Amino acid sequence: MARTRVNVAALYAALDAARTTRGLSWATVAGEVGVSPSTMTRLANGHRPDVDAFAALVQWLSLPAENFMIDPGTDVEGKPTAEPELLVQLAPLLRARSDLGEEDVRYLEEVIERQCVGSPPTATPLWVSMGSRWAKKALEELALEERRRIGVDSTSP
Repeated sequence: MARTRVNVAALYAALDAARTTRGLSWATVAGEVGVSPSTMTRLANGHRPDVDAFAALVQWLSLPAENFMIDPGTDVEGKPTAEPELLVQLAPLLRARSDLGEEDVRYLEEVIERQCVGSPPTATPLWVSMGSRWAKKALEELALEERRRIGVDSTSP
């Protein structure tokens, strides 16, 4: 399986640009970062830093670590070559919502999963089965929007 790796050339170039801009020597950079001077030499020779050194280097640069990652799932411009599964992306977001109960989250996950495979959901979320006021209002607003969209008079029965 392909692994994400550190783009050593990009990291070294960013460090060199920051070093030059600040008028520092490599030894001074190493001291400010908190790594050994040999770490800087290894970078200059194209060798990857260890995890702690990498974290310290990107922190010193004040740049996200992702800027220096080579992901096997991206093209040369860093764009994904394949989209991740929708549910994989959305599940943590749904579960982080304090206004969604566990049953609602499971329902939404099922809706998303079934939409991806083309099947209708089977579960009913708690807020629909209980007929809560906010759900009813939201559904009424959706119905009104749809009537307007298709040109049906909202005042007629």
